[in-house]
Amino acid sequence: MNTSNNTFPKALTTLPNWVCWRLEKVKGRDCKVPYNPRTGGKAMPNKPETWATFAEAVEAMQKYGFLGIGFMFTLESGIVGIDIDKCLSEGENGHPNDIAGAILDKVGNSTYIELSPSKTGLHLFLRGTLSKGGRRNSENGVEIYSEKRYFTMTGMQYQNCVDKIADDNGTLAWIHDTYIKPPKKQTSSAKGKVAKGTSCLADNELIKMAIKSKDIDFAPLWRGAWEGGKYKSQSEADMALCGKLAWWANAESAQDI
Repeated sequence: MNTSNNTFPKALTTLPNWVCWRLEKVKGRDCKVPYNPRTGGKAMPNKPETWATFAEAVEAMQKYGFLGIGFMFTLESGIVGIDIDKCLSEGENGHPNDIAGAILDKVGNSTYIELSPSKTGLHLFLRGTLSKGGRRNSENGVEIYSEKRYFTMTGMQYQNCVDKIADDNGTLAWIHDTYIKPPKKQTSSAKGKVAKGTSCLADNELIKMAIKSKDIDFAPLWRGAWEGGKYKSQSEADMALCGKLAWWANAESAQDI
């Protein structure tokens, strides 16, 4: 882990929200347990007095033999963390899966992003507030927190990310609606319509349904990632996408996707 002050954004290192962590067995599972850098005892997400400064956390790694450092989220800091688990195929040079690719496209090169300790996941940071509701979806590996949780920090910047934390411009709500919030249960009549493609849904709901369907080609085509696939040219890929959209919209011209 790179613990240089120049690796992490100042927006993080200037806050006294830092802890250390060890890998321990908890109920038979390997867990990253947070520790107080000042005392070497356990740290608690709801007890700021068990946290410390960035410098103290770095020093405690050597002093107590901790594996790494972590950042605790608080509502007061206004910083939100997005964790995408097991989304990279080959670590820091790996290709993101469809979910990570869509989120990265939405965020762009605007904010700090780092690799997780396993180098197969990503941590993204934004300034903002979260929508009400759940904070994780174990099925797609997406979690999002603004308080009472911490991220294990590595300082391994993802590709050419910037060293600042951007203000949210609607991305947090989009991530929550798309990957966290459970889908609304459909009535039997609605299910019948969806099975053959439908125009009874709003455009964004229809797209989300198509992305989550068994059609593994739809998400890459929707993101414009046709190269390396089964299509020989962009025009061929665009034509395929149009056909898929027409099917999902039940060939309704009023569906303005």
